[in-house]
Amino acid sequence: QEEAFASRLAENIPVIGRVVKSSEQAYTTFLNRLRLDVFSNSLKQAAAAGIDVSNVEFLKSLSEWINTGTGRGGRNFNPGVLSTVLFSPRLAISRLQTFNPYYYAKMHPFVRTQAIKANLSAAAVVVSLVSLAGAAGAKVVWDFRNPDAGKVRIGNLRMDLGGGHFQFIRLFTQLVTNSKMNSETGKVTELGSKFGIPTRL
Repeated sequence: QEEAFASRLAENIPVIGRVVKSSEQAYTTFLNRLRLDVFSNSLKQAAAAGIDVSNVEFLKSLSEWINTGTGRGGRNFNPGVLSTVLFSPRLAISRLQTFNPYYYAKMHPFVRTQAIKANLSAAAVVVSLVSLAGAAGAKVVWDFRNPDAGKVRIGNLRMDLGGGHFQFIRLFTQLVTNSKMNSETGKVTELGSKFGIPTRL
């Protein structure tokens, strides 16, 4: 079951339950097919590059990267009760993994190269789209102490094209600078500077 469907309760509602179940099956089938297609294409590329595609470590590394790239982080991670408290804990883990140098260091060299190229390409596309929106008149800020950083803002509508990555960049930026910024006023506040203001913790 994909994390976007946190519960099966809706499937028990008469008439609507069938629609929900069919929707979930279509969503899951699409993602499984996407993962399979990326895996097959990567195998062909690796074979063309002279990689031994029957190597178990290579196959494990490739599988883990594809799962991570599609939001299924943590190979042996079972979210359990976390799924009822947080939305998509495996997606959050997958996003954290993309920032972790050790994660890339463990990969098969071919998979590492493909993962880094894919992540840099995706980042370039997102930055380009957000920048174009800013040039077209949308409000765009790149100071990651600001909750709106990296988002396209039109009035009170905010569009986040970062796919769950910007939240972690913002967290790291606030922890490193020990400050946060108000998205409306632009005022910068030092964390823990007085009573009632959040600390780094």
